[in-house]
Amino acid sequence: MFFQLNEASEHPHFFRRAFMSVFSLTVVIEFVINVYPLDLVAELILVPVFVLLGGMVAVAGARDEYKQVRGALNFILGAIGAFFVGYALYRIGEDPREFATVGTVREFMVPLLLTVGMLPFIYVVALFFTYEMMFLRLRWKLGDGPLYRYAKRQALRTALFRLQTVRRFATAYPAALVDSSNRSDVDRATRKLKRTRDR
Repeated sequence: MFFQLNEASEHPHFFRRAFMSVFSLTVVIEFVINVYPLDLVAELILVPVFVLLGGMVAVAGARDEYKQVRGALNFILGAIGAFFVGYALYRIGEDPREFATVGTVREFMVPLLLTVGMLPFIYVVALFFTYEMMFLRLRWKLGDGPLYRYAKRQALRTALFRLQTVRRFATAYPAALVDSSNRSDVDRATRKLKRTRDR
C-alpha cells in the first residue's frame, strides 16, 4: 500500500476502494486457497506456467486481433483458479475441524485489521504530500515572502484535513494567485475556491 501513495493523493475514491477491497469475496477466496497450498514441486512447476500465461494475456490484450486468444487464456486461468478453490474446499470438507479453529480466524483477521489500521496513516501521508506539492507551487508563483506565507495559512484554514479539498486547492490555488500582489487578492482567490467546494 505504501507504493500507492501517489494514487492515494490523486484518486478521489482511493480510500473507499481500499476499505471495501479488504472485505471483498476475493480476499476470502485467496485466504482459503492459501490455507491449503499444493506441495512444493507442484508450486515450483506452476509458477513459471502462471508467469507465461500472464505474459500471454498481457500481449493478447494489447491487440484486437488476439481477442479470441485472450478469451481462451482467460478461460484457462479461470479454470486453474477454480481448481485451486475446489481443492481447498475438498480439503476443508475432509476435516472441517482442522480449518475451523481460532488460529485460522486469527490468520484471516490480522492482515485485514492491519490493512484497515494502515489507512489513517496513508491518509495523513497523502494529505502531507498534497499540501507539500501545493506549497511548492505557491512558492514558485509568489516567491518566499510574506504573501506566500499568508497564502499558505489561508489554504490550511480553508482546506484543513479534507484531502479532496486539498487536492482541488493544490491544482487551482497556485494558478489563481498568479497575479496576486496583496492579501486581498489571496482572500478573493480563497473565497472563490471555497464557494466551489461548498456547491
